[in-house]
Amino acid sequence: MEKEFSFHTVGQTFSHLMKRTVFVTLLLYALPIVSFAQRGILLGPPHDDPNVRRDVYSRVELKPFITEYDHIIKTRVGALKGENIAKVFGPKLEHRSPVSARWYPTNSVAPSFAPYSLSFSGLLAGEDQSHRDLYAMGNVGYVEFFYERDNRLKTAVIYLRLDDQFVSLKSTNDLSKRLEWDKAKFEVVKKWLDEHLVPIENAKKGSPDAAENPTK
Repeated sequence: MEKEFSFHTVGQTFSHLMKRTVFVTLLLYALPIVSFAQRGILLGPPHDDPNVRRDVYSRVELKPFITEYDHIIKTRVGALKGENIAKVFGPKLEHRSPVSARWYPTNSVAPSFAPYSLSFSGLLAGEDQSHRDLYAMGNVGYVEFFYERDNRLKTAVIYLRLDDQFVSLKSTNDLSKRLEWDKAKFEVVKKWLDEHLVPIENAKKGSPDAAENPTK
């Protein structure tokens, strides 16, 4: 009886181990599928080397500008909805779908303190509504809105218009001169945004007079 019980116990243990092994194996095979579900685009080409953009993005001198840029994207540009986008920037210049389509601006570039890449979900349960909409910011640059497959706004990217003083990021040694160019151009963009965004932002908050004298 002891031998029978021992064999039975060993058999149960072996079966349990095999089930765990199969589960872990299937899980490991599933991980690449999840990772492949991510779609990405680079913001470097054709003017910057994308590897250099990635390498300099963690440099300490960029940190305050990264923080400021991200704040403007999240709280001001990215906060615009529907018709307010056209009120600020005018009509769309481009409409591209899907998001992962290979396209890069030819007369402008994302600043060095903008993300060097963007990632989007590749999972889809329904119609693919991903797209990217491009708008002009007068003659100072462009802004592009990126939408996920469910038509939800992912982020926006600001592009600075090129000129004769532009410095490409082809080496990490180019960052110092490029950052000076980016800073000067970004100041112009911020002034343009203030001029065109503030009226919309004030309208959304409501005028002080309207708050003090509500309609009876």
